[in-house]
Amino acid sequence: MRRTLILFAAIAFFYSCSPKITTSISSSYDPLKENEQIAVFGLDNDIPATAEKLGSVRIGDTGFSTNCDYDKVIVLAKQEVRKAGGNALKGYGA
Repeated sequence: MRRTLILFAAIAFFYSCSPKITTSISSSYDPLKENEQIAVFGLDNDIPATAEKLGSVRIGDTGFSTNCDYDKVIVLAKQEVRKAGGNALKGYGA
């Protein structure tokens, strides 16, 4: 069974799509290819007990951003997960 490698994401919803992205990676693996799926665990979802936390990513408003919604922010978070070699994303409150 493949390990679940998770980045935890604080996602602040503002009306932006040039958000500030801050990552803190404690361990990483080779980046995933674009066609590989990234699982998204919501605030109320439990993560597998075998999951390994790779770090965290915070996406927030810069004050100058416009037209950003949940789906666009999730795409940005998944890109950060993919770069760190993770295959899952767990949201948490901002």
